[in-house]
Amino acid sequence: SGSYGQWGVIALGNYGVLDSCRIFGNKARYIIGNDRNSGTMASIISNNTFYGNSSSVDGNTYDDVSVIHVEQPKSRVFNNLLFRNLTTAIDFGLNGSDSMIFINNTITLNKGYGVKFTSNGSPYGGYLINNIIKFNTQIDIFTNVANNGPDVYIKNNFFGTSGSLFGTNLQDVSKVTILDTTGNIGGDPYFVDTLNNNYRLKAQSRAIGAGATHTYPNSKDIEGNDRINPWRLKPDIGAFESAYKFTSPLLTKTEPGNKKVAIFWSQTPNTNIKAYKVFRSTSTI
Repeated sequence: SGSYGQWGVIALGNYGVLDSCRIFGNKARYIIGNDRNSGTMASIISNNTFYGNSSSVDGNTYDDVSVIHVEQPKSRVFNNLLFRNLTTAIDFGLNGSDSMIFINNTITLNKGYGVKFTSNGSPYGGYLINNIIKFNTQIDIFTNVANNGPDVYIKNNFFGTSGSLFGTNLQDVSKVTILDTTGNIGGDPYFVDTLNNNYRLKAQSRAIGAGATHTYPNSKDIEGNDRINPWRLKPDIGAFESAYKFTSPLLTKTEPGNKKVAIFWSQTPNTNIKAYKVFRSTSTI
């Protein structure tokens, strides 16, 4: 029924693994529940696609409801795609302890929050690394922790207009202790085709090669491609690893003149680019 007091559709216990599944159209407080009552040993949620899921309170509140709810210590959530859900995508903490790790997820166009930190006063560490969290209706990243919240690392994520924590409620030090915010960026991630739910990266995406390296096991992307692309030293941000070596130039405008045209483009700084070649047609376009 999706009643608020009911926990969820799938519960992961000690060392539970949910991998390479497509989960859609369910209704519950939590679609995937990983809480301390299910077990105290780390579970893994990886390479899954979630869409069209909801709860019974959507539209009234997006607190304490989500597609993925994590409390178990040292749990890992990586390479998941969560899009167009009618509720919050991911919330974690609450009664959690130790660390919870979220890496290379793409979280977009959900009606609730993208990622929400929660706590009932239990200490834990949250690691949010290399995730795309964009175009969610509420706020991409948010917390409602009143005080004595978790210690969090928010590194090399793609969210908001600029990757700034301003407006997330996380910057209030009484709520959450921020330990690292390096490498975060924002703007348009340039998905291939959101109308047809293709959330791979276009060649001009700033998320290409903008991820952080780390020691957590994650050698493949959601489709089984190498993470990191052999052309590069750093991974992409998001669930999909692209085939591009670096971000391509983005044409911003053209200005026609007398027997000439001025071309303007932007380029993510990259020391591998030595020069540009501009070609023109020899016939009328």
